[in-house]
Amino acid sequence: KRLQSRLAESPVIYSGRTLPGFTISAGVAQFASGDDLQVLMRLADAALYEAKDAGRDCIILAHREEQPEPLVLAGE
Repeated sequence: KRLQSRLAESPVIYSGRTLPGFTISAGVAQFASGDDLQVLMRLADAALYEAKDAGRDCIILAHREEQPEPLVLAGE
C-alpha cells in the first residue's frame, strides 16, 4: 500500500519532461513448503491477471485452492 501511494505521489522525469506519478497493479504470491519457483511464478502470474481484471492500481494476493477468495488491496 505504501509503494502504491509513493508511486502515485512521485512525478517521473523522462526526456526532460515531468510526468505525473503512476499506478501499479501486481500479483503477489507467498512461498509455501513444497513449492518450487514454477509454482510460485504461476500463482503470482494468476494473481497479476486478476489484478489487471480488477482495474487500475490494484494488488492481489495469490490464493490457493483452500483460499477461494483473493485478498484485494485497491488504491483510492
